[in-house]
Amino acid sequence: MLDRAIPDLRIRSIPVGPRGYGCDLKRFLFRGAASNSRRCVDECIAKGDFGPLLTERLELLESIHALIEGASLSPSSKISWCGKVSGFIQWVDRQSGDTHLTLATAKDLFLDYADHLKQRVRIEKDLKVGSAYSVLTTLSRVLGPVLDPDVQGAHRALRDLASIPQSKSSKRSRGIHADKQRLDDTFKFGRFLGDVCAALTMEAVRGPLPIDVAVADDGQTWRLVPTQLNFDLDIDQIRWKQSRERALRVRAALPPNVDAKEARTSLINLRIRAEMLIFIAQTSMNLTQVKGLPRAKYRWQVNDENYIVRAVYKARRQGVARFMVFRSYRGHFTRYIAWLDELGLSEEDDRLFPILYRSQIPAAHSPPHFDTIHRHCRNLGIPYVGPQELRRTRVNWLLRRSRDPDLTAEMAAHTKETLLRIYEDGDLQSASQEIGAYYAKNDPALLQQRGRPVCLKGNDAAPHPLPDIPEEAPQPDCVTPEGCLWCEHFRDVLAPDYCWRLASHRHLKSLEVSLFHPPASESIHPGYLVIDRLNMKLKAIAASSVACADWVKDAEEQIREGDYHPHWANLIEIVEGLV
Repeated sequence: MLDRAIPDLRIRSIPVGPRGYGCDLKRFLFRGAASNSRRCVDECIAKGDFGPLLTERLELLESIHALIEGASLSPSSKISWCGKVSGFIQWVDRQSGDTHLTLATAKDLFLDYADHLKQRVRIEKDLKVGSAYSVLTTLSRVLGPVLDPDVQGAHRALRDLASIPQSKSSKRSRGIHADKQRLDDTFKFGRFLGDVCAALTMEAVRGPLPIDVAVADDGQTWRLVPTQLNFDLDIDQIRWKQSRERALRVRAALPPNVDAKEARTSLINLRIRAEMLIFIAQTSMNLTQVKGLPRAKYRWQVNDENYIVRAVYKARRQGVARFMVFRSYRGHFTRYIAWLDELGLSEEDDRLFPILYRSQIPAAHSPPHFDTIHRHCRNLGIPYVGPQELRRTRVNWLLRRSRDPDLTAEMAAHTKETLLRIYEDGDLQSASQEIGAYYAKNDPALLQQRGRPVCLKGNDAAPHPLPDIPEEAPQPDCVTPEGCLWCEHFRDVLAPDYCWRLASHRHLKSLEVSLFHPPASESIHPGYLVIDRLNMKLKAIAASSVACADWVKDAEEQIREGDYHPHWANLIEIVEGLV
């Protein structure tokens, strides 16, 4: 009678596991049922443990059910939506009995719920502002279109009413050291995965326990055990005979008649998950694609430094391209396929990565987890790199190495726009090289011979004096070199030859000033201003670095020895003859 009175509120678009657990909004119609375990909620509802049916919630829940069922989202996103709705209704159930959740009161209760989350963030401090913002954003996507179906962007308006700030995104450090450290962590994690795969051979899986795995990086030995038993305990110290026999049985190699898939499930799953992460790092496939990739016979096609791997079918067509890998991965992948065949996994599961489950099999949309690998990495002090970060690291490594976005996008199975918009991470080293290449191509100062001053004005540009040029100083006219010293287009260079050139020029002007006697109407000879300008440039260059100071010192020594720069040597000889 009760089941017929309640409409079907199960989200059919969310696949369920073998035990039938899914997302059913029916439990939200009873106070307290939202926080109860899903395994017994139907039985408790049938017994009447949660009290009477709250019919005032029915209209709201039917609208939420229709919205989630019809949304073009992945099952994981729909599960997240249901989880946020469940948390909201659990909070409503904890309020006083006068609180009624209906289509008319849902907005006010949403705002009260937002105040509750803000109190947890600011006062109780058991919730981060980013988590609170995420909860309210997701919940507003569910309630907004339901409460205001005719308003475009209703979810944003409802979220803004909650007035909770968005957490500031953490800024990743940029620099040569940071990027190098990131690659070092990825390589260290990759070597760890390789050690795991090399250690868990067929003989090791069926052999005695524990398995000692040598970590290549720092010479550590990692003891790998499939159970929670203490393998460091001396068997002779075990008091009870039954416990001692069980310990011996667990540590011993498997008899020929025992299936390793049943006895050593955790070891097999560990290697499969490690192989999966290595495969993702090689191919840039996402985890959803990899977990369902079928096992097949593969044909290897050479493509420069890589292999294009195709699945071979019995049909006339030659097969479709599955993935692209580096040549060095072929041997590793072949050994993994042979390992699957030895264990007999390929006979029971047609997937390339057939993870075993002892009890509850997760739903088809559920991605595999890597908690075991993460735990081992934490115990060994090895940085853990997840599937998403592995893909991003590979894409950026290929992009930096090839400098070809089109080729990288093809290898990563992305469009060029997606690659540059989502996956590309800028790095200081590449940016420095690109900036240097740009200026080397476009800056005339870098196109000239090293050690010579240059003029950056174009062919049609006129000389332009500096704003603070003295009245008595030579005006820029593109004729005399002294005028260039006060021109905006003139550029100095840091080079020993240029310091020698400036010192020679200064010596020439000193000789010129000694020969000329200005009239009384002229207060200062322009040559003094040129000498001061050249002194200023030499002092500025010497202050740049120790090496530059040595250049200036050597140039002055050359002038004292009578060794002048070729550009000024002939003029200096003529003027010295006059002196």
